[in-house]
Amino acid sequence: MNRGAWWPVWTFFAALMCTAVDSLGQDLCRRCGIPSGLSAFGVRDSDVPGMAESAMTITRLLKNNPREVTRQDAERIYRGLLK
Repeated sequence: MNRGAWWPVWTFFAALMCTAVDSLGQDLCRRCGIPSGLSAFGVRDSDVPGMAESAMTITRLLKNNPREVTRQDAERIYRGLLK
């Protein structure tokens, strides 16, 4: 796939924006006293495989994602959100 000369610039910009939004979201949650991790809602590491399996059944969202998401990806994402 030829993404063109601007692809690195757009990729960098997207990563920068995601970092800024994540930082603002964390700050907002902290200020409002909203828990920032799934573990605050009782989700345990042992729950992650089942959550990932369920997430993989929502094909409407997965087929429109620009990047293929595997079950391992979903587990990694959920584990990152436990904190």
